[in-house]
Amino acid sequence: MASAEWIPPKGIDPGDVLRQAVEDRNNGEYGLALDKHIWFLDHALEIDEAYFGVRLSYNLDEWALLGDKYPPAKLALVTKANLAKTEIEEGSGNVRDAFHDFSSINEYIDSTQDTIKLFEWLDRNAPDKASKVFNLAFPALIDAHEYVIIGKYIDVQKRLKQINKLYDTHLKYLNDPEMGAGMLEYSEQSYTYGIGSLVAVLVNLDRRDEAIEVVNASSGKVLNKEYESTINSALAGNPPPKWP
Repeated sequence: MASAEWIPPKGIDPGDVLRQAVEDRNNGEYGLALDKHIWFLDHALEIDEAYFGVRLSYNLDEWALLGDKYPPAKLALVTKANLAKTEIEEGSGNVRDAFHDFSSINEYIDSTQDTIKLFEWLDRNAPDKASKVFNLAFPALIDAHEYVIIGKYIDVQKRLKQINKLYDTHLKYLNDPEMGAGMLEYSEQSYTYGIGSLVAVLVNLDRRDEAIEVVNASSGKVLNKEYESTINSALAGNPPPKWP
């Protein structure tokens, strides 16, 4: 899909490539911008694994904006999703990495139902692999209220530990001059979504006692009306709105 217009110079910083892609889009150089987004997705981690999060978040976000102006960019995203799906179905490569690509791209091309369908396929054909990618499929599954299949794979204590660990990790950046300003709000929203989702799932699986245990174990970390409202709603069986 990359054209002959742009060849990455040796020693290029992936972050510079991504910044250039955004600049190219703003300057109307849509084909060039697409080449750089594709390159970043395919090669950024080969150079620096620190771009792991950016690769499937900011990169895809900007790529999707390009797709709004330049249809070939939208088509390229669909193609990448299809390639990841094929890799999973054929059993080649790393199933978790491929599913991460697939589910993340689907968020940007309004195809989260495809994420659910592929997870259901794994559930039927390779439950061991379904277990490995469950947390990646969870946002799509809970958004669609697919509680039965969630109940097959969810490990309450493991998920609770993951939510708490992520919250504690976010708090470490509070004093960071670049990230700290909005990190407290972000960390609280993330925690609220995580706990609210878990509680709502347990209530809908008729495991209310466990839901209460999760609420009690999580009390005191986040003290605001949004958290309280979300938890009360979750105890009534309503999952929080999709986030982020």
